[in-house]
Amino acid sequence: MTKIPLRRFTSEGIIFVGQQLNMISAGYMINLEELIQNPMLTEKLTANNVVERRKFINRMDCGHYIFDLLEAHSMQVPDPETDKGLWTWLSIVFHEQLFKSGKNKIGGIERWIPSTDFRRYYRHLLAGPYFVYKAHLDNPYRAMSVLCTQVSSPGEIVESIVSSKDIIRFPSIMEAVTKLYFDSNTGLHKRGASSKTNGAARRFTTVLGQFDLTFDFYGMTAEQILALLPREFDRFKS
Repeated sequence: MTKIPLRRFTSEGIIFVGQQLNMISAGYMINLEELIQNPMLTEKLTANNVVERRKFINRMDCGHYIFDLLEAHSMQVPDPETDKGLWTWLSIVFHEQLFKSGKNKIGGIERWIPSTDFRRYYRHLLAGPYFVYKAHLDNPYRAMSVLCTQVSSPGEIVESIVSSKDIIRFPSIMEAVTKLYFDSNTGLHKRGASSKTNGAARRFTTVLGQFDLTFDFYGMTAEQILALLPREFDRFKS
């Protein structure tokens, strides 16, 4: 597989990438490959070829790979959480996997260039999996409910769960979400988990918010949280 040196876009490069993506969305044919090592738009972080241009199996695989990559080069990237140029560059490196459907469906600029708003930051298709994986480094599989989907299609559960910073930070809550909505036999979400019906992921965040003033969810186990949920969630507990 092809490997290239780790780089980041400069502030001017980030603006240019945004312009190019908008042109793609408008139907223009743009060669994003030409941006990856453009010395006028990027700056090199490593001299050696370290970034492997691989196909990610799912968001778990993506988060794992990028975490290992950045850990191995922590001297060059000391604060990846705020490195907008880095995440924008990684998006272009893996651009072929990030289109929503078709070559001109970028699906929203925040999927490629991180938003400064945390409530939207998770929508970045590479930073999102990385942050979840890092938050549950001791056992990433407890967060499989938000890591089992394709990189280009995070899905409704990710939209509902990961947008809440408090939820993704607490192991017991994420374990409860995974127990509810992830099917370990298929490696996918349970049927109906992404819907807007009773007991689905969107309702989970609503109910959690309602109970937050009464129960200390953050001091409870996953099993205790599941036991408190209304009957509408029973169909997902098996």
